Amino acid sequence: MKKIKYLLVAALWVVMPGQANAGDKGYIQASYSLADIGDATGPYRGSGSATYSLDEDLAVGASVGWNLHKNFALEVKLNYIEGDVTEIDSATTRTGSQYNYAVATVGLNYNIDRFALDKTGQFAVIPYVGAGVGWDVGYLDAQKDSEVNCQAPGDCGSGDNRTDNGSVMRVSVGGLVELHKNIGLDLNYDHVWGTVDSHMANVGLRLMF
Repeated sequence: MKKIKYLLVAALWVVMPGQANAGDKGYIQASYSLADIGDATGPYRGSGSATYSLDEDLAVGASVGWNLHKNFALEVKLNYIEGDVTEIDSATTRTGSQYNYAVATVGLNYNIDRFALDKTGQFAVIPYVGAGVGWDVGYLDAQKDSEVNCQAPGDCGSGDNRTDNGSVMRVSVGGLVELHKNIGLDLNYDHVWGTVDSHMANVGLRLMF
């Protein structure tokens, strides 16, 4: 997951002329996010069920869309979040406890209408709603700070190192501000239900073609 993290960040910079308008054909977009990721649940050290409290340090996204109609666009959307695992069942974690999370969805956006902001019609706002389905994957490496790994020579344990994945559903609401026929600023909110419950407020730069 660490390698995937750096590859994703590099890819976002490559596409950083960002997300496009409901232009004639399609768009690409790169976004930065303020994310609120819910608690994760799962076995701790291979047994029982524990609650892992997660904090967000970095949240970024990318999307590619294709306009099917002036009001509809097919969109593939990818988000990545990383941060610290702060608690396990309300117990403070050891320094360095971290997680990585990624979600990808395919969905349909509905562009409600285009509202011009000036007489020339070059500047406009397009509010939209969307929904999609897909897959997510998360990795974490965490341990309670109060625990000792080695009880005796040859009798050592470690923290919880685990990966989870599953199907997801995403709903979105947002607005595209057209700055030029090929460039737009996208402001949107995503709610994702998956292995964790995530909320993301995104600001994206869109390139339309």
